[in-house]
Amino acid sequence: MVRPLARCALQGVYDRGTHYPHIFSSSVLKDYPYCYNRLRHEVTFMGVTQNEALTIKECLELYSAASGQLINFEMSNAVFSFKTHPAMHELISRYIGVQIADDLGQYLGLPSVLGRNKTAIFRYIEEKIRERIGMWQHKLLSRAALLAKQGWRLLIYPESMVSRLLKAKYFSNSEFLEAQIGNNPSYLWRSIIAGQEILKMGVARRIGDGADTRIWGWGWLSDDSNPYLHTPCIDELRDARVSGLLTAEGNWDTDVVRDIFVDNDVQRILATLISFIFKDSWRWIGDLRGKYTVKQGYHLLMNNERRTDEVEGFNASKKLWTLPIPPKVDILQGRSLPSVMDSILGDSDMRKAIAMAAIVDVIWLTRNEIVWRNASPAILAMHNKVHALQTAWQETFSSLVRGVTVTNAAVWNPPPRGSLKCNVDTAIFSGGVGFGAVLRDHTGRFVAAKSGRIEDTQDPFMVEAIAAKEALT
Repeated sequence: MVRPLARCALQGVYDRGTHYPHIFSSSVLKDYPYCYNRLRHEVTFMGVTQNEALTIKECLELYSAASGQLINFEMSNAVFSFKTHPAMHELISRYIGVQIADDLGQYLGLPSVLGRNKTAIFRYIEEKIRERIGMWQHKLLSRAALLAKQGWRLLIYPESMVSRLLKAKYFSNSEFLEAQIGNNPSYLWRSIIAGQEILKMGVARRIGDGADTRIWGWGWLSDDSNPYLHTPCIDELRDARVSGLLTAEGNWDTDVVRDIFVDNDVQRILATLISFIFKDSWRWIGDLRGKYTVKQGYHLLMNNERRTDEVEGFNASKKLWTLPIPPKVDILQGRSLPSVMDSILGDSDMRKAIAMAAIVDVIWLTRNEIVWRNASPAILAMHNKVHALQTAWQETFSSLVRGVTVTNAAVWNPPPRGSLKCNVDTAIFSGGVGFGAVLRDHTGRFVAAKSGRIEDTQDPFMVEAIAAKEALT
């Protein structure tokens, strides 16, 4: 009851102390500025004259003296409508002794005053909900990636006591990647099996002697983009092992491989390395050591979520290309974006190439702002960024051209006296990989050279490893 009585008392002071009908303490009027006290959240509306401002000041001082409640003007704000002249802002603020603010802020997480555009006012609530949902999603993905770590240990340590106990109880006749949750599972098994799908998306076999790896159903090719076979499974060879494709010397039996598999798989099989003296093992695709980490599992899940969102978010590309767009607007003119960029960037006019590079960069950065920060960029701001990028590039390039000096960047360091040094390099093309090796002594004298072609592999690290192996054989 104290606050309603105080509001009535203050309104009574206004009624007795002034003859201006615009001064009162009630609902929002759009054409009047108002003072707002953050502590009491008391809103006072008034006109825009000097006398009314002084009257408000006198009424507040009278109310403070009578009630014993002091008003903190330093914590109070004055907000003005767009129709109020800026000069009046300073006048009222100076007379009453309050600060000028753009809005009344929030109280208990909600706006203190609502305008007509409630969609814009409450948009931040939607943003907060989206952020919270995204946070929950990230936590779930992190938890799934962490649980996949336990399943990875079952794969790489099959002889451990935990692995043997779980295998005996839950997947005695199969492998972990084929195991089911089963009936009446324990909390431990439910947690481990929750990370199984992540492992299925990112693991592959590393071929040793080939005795423990199935030909069909498991990924074992060195092609990290797709380590699985394209050749349909043959019923008679459903449980066959990779060792059946090897010779007694531990090399690929090319005749058997060409008889069973399609041409695309033949090239990929022959490009897969073999370590015949080792047993088969699991590896994580994309890691140089072949080991799974929680960070890699999390990134795999995030990339998968983004691809799913992209597929579900836009599926009207055919309608887009058939829209009746005028030629001046249809800059692609039925062509793909890469072909348009190639034609522009390959043009002899450097200015067009610089403009295209700046436009693409700004579009990409703007896209990130929209996706990750829910921003609403203006076209004029994007245009200014493009212009600034072009100017910065031209200034930087011109300064580099003026001060450029030709130096020999590649320096060959000789080996110790009496030793030989072999330099290996590779070049990746669309149809394969070429490599070259040069052998020289400590004086730089040429000793030998070798070159060749590596089929059907595009992984730079794998290419370098194969080239080094070929140079040593």
